[in-house]
Amino acid sequence: MAERPTSRLEAIEQIIRQRCAQEFPGVTWEEMDAAVAASSMPEDEPNFACPLGTDKIVSQAVESRLAHRRVLLGYSDELVAWTIEEEYSMYTAFLGDCDEMGLQEFIFYNRPESDSNLDHWLKLPYWTPEEAVSLSFGKEPTRVNKESLEQVAGFSSFVDKYHLRLDQVVRAIEAGQLPGQITQESLIHWTTRTGIEVPDELSKSAAYTNTKNEDGLSETERTSLLKIILGMAVSKYGYQGSESRNTATGTKRDSIASDLEKIGISLDPDTIRRYLKEAWDKFEDIARTK
Repeated sequence: MAERPTSRLEAIEQIIRQRCAQEFPGVTWEEMDAAVAASSMPEDEPNFACPLGTDKIVSQAVESRLAHRRVLLGYSDELVAWTIEEEYSMYTAFLGDCDEMGLQEFIFYNRPESDSNLDHWLKLPYWTPEEAVSLSFGKEPTRVNKESLEQVAGFSSFVDKYHLRLDQVVRAIEAGQLPGQITQESLIHWTTRTGIEVPDELSKSAAYTNTKNEDGLSETERTSLLKIILGMAVSKYGYQGSESRNTATGTKRDSIASDLEKIGISLDPDTIRRYLKEAWDKFEDIARTK
């Protein structure tokens, strides 16, 4: 059994904690305390209410906590002693019957308030790795992020999934598969290639995005041009982005830069390599030679 309370008030608080844990699994005692502390009203006020902006489920948990406390304070010592034994049995059975999802039904990242405000994020020019990961789970980055998840680390599999995906994103950036400043289109392309599922709202909206890139091209126009460039490089010059050496991107005879020079067009080989690498990363599966 849990550590036996040493006073009547401790016994009442233990009963309330166990009841709240069963009624609002995932809402922490600390969250309820913080909501009470943020209110301009004292907790024992008859019309006490949590401040505006408090998560709905947290407000409900605080109201339930106060109601339980008022009732239990009216119990006799004998009834409190009996109730604490009975409540512990019920709480133990609850823990034994619930899986992780049941125990964390109302944990902060599963609440409606943690759903991403996609309209806002789609208007931003780029996302950081953490923001991109949160959005890929359908979560609001300002609420669900690496720092906020530290409070539930160790007993939530979602935290492990979040950190795993963040590591994948960081490594993809280091490998040049994702830009350091992640756009919606680059994120969707990468998740599609790697088989990572993202919310339908995020992936579908990417198909209709037509914002201009720095070069003045829409994403659709840029995609088409990259396909043309890659197609000519593969069919004419035998370019293969998976190979460490490519004559197509060099400076010698029969390279792209050399052939451009013949007609009076001077282009830095590094620029050619950069665009071909971008095209290959996007369309490698359809561009490989048979």
